[in-house]
Amino acid sequence: MNNCNLNDVHLGLEGNADVSLTVGGGSGKYIVSGSVAAESFPTLTDPSIAEDPHIDLVVGGQLADYPACYVVSLEHALGAVRSVAESGVFGSEFHWTYV
Repeated sequence: MNNCNLNDVHLGLEGNADVSLTVGGGSGKYIVSGSVAAESFPTLTDPSIAEDPHIDLVVGGQLADYPACYVVSLEHALGAVRSVAESGVFGSEFHWTYV
């Protein structure tokens, strides 16, 4: 992912159609959001970072500005994706904000 023309990945969980994830961005800056039964929508956040300033990222082919606390490193994004993929839930070991 390069935050330009390769800017998002959608993931579904085998055997659990209710849970999905989307990772967007690239070049070291990522947004990780999900869906649970199309009723709740968790977004990975870093509570140690303030919402301001906003950071521009391309996700889904469109440029948007996101609160800085929603933008995480590749390591943080991969850890969260791995956790959800293995457990099937948006667990408390990561900070999820429901929007």
